[in-house]
Amino acid sequence: MDEVYEYFLSIMGPEFNKTQPTEAQIAKFSGKLPRKLLEYWHDYGWGGFYDGLFWLTDPEEYASSVEAWLASTNIPDKQNYLAIARSAFGRIFLWNKKTGQNITIISLDSLIITSPPDEDVAAGDDTDALQDFLCEIDPDYLDMQDTKENNLFKRVLRKLGPVAVDEMYCFEPALAIGGSPILGNIAIVKITPQLIFLAQLGDVEILHIDVSKIL
Repeated sequence: MDEVYEYFLSIMGPEFNKTQPTEAQIAKFSGKLPRKLLEYWHDYGWGGFYDGLFWLTDPEEYASSVEAWLASTNIPDKQNYLAIARSAFGRIFLWNKKTGQNITIISLDSLIITSPPDEDVAAGDDTDALQDFLCEIDPDYLDMQDTKENNLFKRVLRKLGPVAVDEMYCFEPALAIGGSPILGNIAIVKITPQLIFLAQLGDVEILHIDVSKIL
């Protein structure tokens, strides 16, 4: 097994609800996504990790959601962003062949985080950027916090069980319309209609973070 993927599994594994994409499904993204990611799809498929907190995804399943979130923004080249992964709480990680993984949609918070293009990807080398993304996935970062800043995932997992491949956890009512991030307000819903619904609530904040200027 690839040592980077092995490390990823040591943190986030094992995989469950695995779907094996066909060769045609994989070939569709040749030249659009890193060759290394397509190799991982071929060898290990799409599926959930860490009891469903993190998922490697079929970008086609999220195309309408990505379009809904980016449509009203002035993000350059937005038509070429593809969803390569997501969290149980509707956090969507986007990849662009020119910039790498530099946009993340945090749907429950009505937030889009952008960062500068990855220099290696811009220069034509996307393997390191893709593997860095997988190695840096952190369960705490993927979690949501309640009003007392306590993580919610393990508690909602005990209460409601894991989400399926087409589901996510959400707050009812949504935070954007006054809902509160507490365990009792969490429900499991179908992910695509929920993501589109949240995108339509308006007032989406775009936050640009340049780590190089922080360090």
